[in-house]
Amino acid sequence: MVLKELSSLKLALIYTDCTLLNGRSLNVVAKLGFEKEICEIRKVFSERRIWAYEVSLKIAKLLKGTLAFKLIDEFDKVPLVPG
Repeated sequence: MVLKELSSLKLALIYTDCTLLNGRSLNVVAKLGFEKEICEIRKVFSERRIWAYEVSLKIAKLLKGTLAFKLIDEFDKVPLVPG
């Protein structure tokens, strides 16, 4: 019953690199088994072949179906920015 109710929830990933988190969100996503995909996303973005919003869409597509607790576990390992 609980799992069925949770399956309808959506997860928002907010970009907080260097403002709240002392690390990179993309590195966390990569640790979930998406190293190759994240490397490619970074490459095409740095070559200006995609816009920033397209990076977000690609990451969302990668994370679809990822369990929230896996993301939370990885993000909990990233230290906060001092201050």
